[in-house]
Amino acid sequence: AQERFEILKSFFFEAKQFTPMATKPKLDKFLLPYILLSRSGPPEILLLLFIGLARTINLNLQVIRGPERTILKFIDAGKAIMCDFQNQAQLLNTEEIIELINQGCDFTKILDNKELLTQYLLQIKTQRLRERSLVQFYKIQSYLVHHQPFILSHLVDRARAAYAVGDLVKAADAIV
Repeated sequence: AQERFEILKSFFFEAKQFTPMATKPKLDKFLLPYILLSRSGPPEILLLLFIGLARTINLNLQVIRGPERTILKFIDAGKAIMCDFQNQAQLLNTEEIIELINQGCDFTKILDNKELLTQYLLQIKTQRLRERSLVQFYKIQSYLVHHQPFILSHLVDRARAAYAVGDLVKAADAIV
């Protein structure tokens, strides 16, 4: 598993030169076409791409949200291997892992893909709202309702967005 991981890491960060953005970008830089063309994007979205590629080579990566870092974990020959995604997926040594534990990183809390996708959608939602793109905001809310159907605030926000663009039928439908 570690050999496949090193090949993937080399392909992603060196051959294709994907780099995480340090600042919060505008909305167009959150979207996949921009990220694939520029090879740059928010770390959370690059993480989704990296995990998708890992699956194609049968590498099961687990995501752990650390303080100011995203940690990837996988098992190789019965041993847990961890790396810092924002630092070009560099492997963490024992001292760095201990430091993360002392900073409050909970290595037992694994984020699943649905949580990662939801975080991505919430980021796009925030950007759409900032840029007053209400039609797109409505679409993002629809995706969020699909992924988190029991969170009523998504339904309310979707109805408000439809109402704001003047689509009263969709506004009424969003509530029921």
